[in-house]
Amino acid sequence: MKLKNFILLIWCLSFSSLALAEDQDNEKSILLFHLFQNLTWSDHSSGQINKKFCGLVQNEHSSVHKLALRQLVYTDGYILKFHFFYNQDDLDEFDTEFKCDLYYFDNVFSNLVIEPLLAKAKRQNKLTIGNGEQFITQGGAISFVSKGKYLSIYINQSMLDTKQYVFSRPFISNSTIVN
Repeated sequence: MKLKNFILLIWCLSFSSLALAEDQDNEKSILLFHLFQNLTWSDHSSGQINKKFCGLVQNEHSSVHKLALRQLVYTDGYILKFHFFYNQDDLDEFDTEFKCDLYYFDNVFSNLVIEPLLAKAKRQNKLTIGNGEQFITQGGAISFVSKGKYLSIYINQSMLDTKQYVFSRPFISNSTIVN
């Protein structure tokens, strides 16, 4: 009987963790949508009508997939075109040929050493979004940081000085700026 109760407890805890992860993915997709509504791009003269949003994700249940399920997602008049990758090599290959405008790194990838990719994106003034404090210290622009059940948005101070994109003041004031 004790083993059965123990198994039930483990099942409940794992189900609770999955529910929390799904809730955070839903919250991240809402925060991403909000971010894109508070972002201004400086390259309107290029004639480009789309922005390629490249997501390095674990599976098709990521927050970016949830965002992509909306009919259309706009940012400052541009339509976001979503491209999903499940390994870094495929993302690098696509980026070399088609050029990503924005990058998103799912939880597991944000914790890997991706500094060379982030450095390349920074040199090209590309927006990078990831997860965790380590993502910011590696040079990422924006990161979702989980504090228990709550999510905070961290912005890398050096990304506020870029000429490629500008965040609205209300968005910045509701975020944590990190040096």
